[in-house]
Amino acid sequence: MMSDVARTARVAADAGVAQPVISILGIDGRTVFQAAALLRAGFRVICADSDIDKVETLAQRIALGIDTAAMAVLRAGQARGNLMVIDDIFAAVLESGVTFICQGPGTDFLGQEDTHALKAIGRTIGAAIALKGDFHVVVQQADILPDLTRSILIPAIEAASGERSGMGFGLCHASGALDAAAQSRTDSPLPAPAGDADDRAASCLDAILGQLGAAALSERAALR
Repeated sequence: MMSDVARTARVAADAGVAQPVISILGIDGRTVFQAAALLRAGFRVICADSDIDKVETLAQRIALGIDTAAMAVLRAGQARGNLMVIDDIFAAVLESGVTFICQGPGTDFLGQEDTHALKAIGRTIGAAIALKGDFHVVVQQADILPDLTRSILIPAIEAASGERSGMGFGLCHASGALDAAAQSRTDSPLPAPAGDADDRAASCLDAILGQLGAAALSERAALR
């Protein structure tokens, strides 16, 4: 049986309601499958990473036509103008309505947790949001604890954007949600550590998951 979220999203698509452009920040081995699932669902996708080597590697794999079903979807999406692969995170956020972050904290030279990269990506997202006139949804889907989203990512975005979470932007923490939805189309709720800062962002995330054929996250707690 189709879930309520999936049914609502399908009705919206059939009625010709415009879907948001989705940016995926952070290119890794999962990006191809995530982007392919979103393209199949009718979204326009921007894959971005500040590491030019990762961007060029993905672009070359698409251009070379490596024969996998997911890569074929990316090739077709790029040919239709529905997929961009760029090294400009700021531009990716500016040109999209929803951003999935695939990056968590790094490690320093002692092997300790280093949140600098997470703060930096938050500041970049915030700087782009400051120039946007519409509400922007951010989803942290890297495999990290919700506390880092609450204590590091949200303040960084707020400081750079001049906006409060829930006002100019909304944020959800949903570790692995995009991965799970891309890999398994199911009406069963997706188990994932989750949280949201406002209902508007949560509803947007649920609608996207619905378009991918998955139900809403199984549990969700307030981040603020």
